[in-house]
Amino acid sequence: MWFYQFAHLSLTMIMFFFTYFQNDDVLEAISLGAEFLANHYHEIEDPFEMSIVTYALQTAGSGFSSELAYLKLRSMKRIGQSMYG
Repeated sequence: MWFYQFAHLSLTMIMFFFTYFQNDDVLEAISLGAEFLANHYHEIEDPFEMSIVTYALQTAGSGFSSELAYLKLRSMKRIGQSMYG
């Protein structure tokens, strides 16, 4: 669950800082957060966490890493299963 929290924090930072500040420190922080997610997304086993991390990587413009994360997310698709019913 900590990946979800980190990815959510990364997304919040991206949206907030891109809206109000655009300097080298902000871009570096976003880049480091995206790099961390790109290096550790393969450890995720929960589809919801994977979707948040994939979106964070896509939003940060991680390119190839976001494509690989998306492929992993697609492989986690559950057919005929629902957590609600």
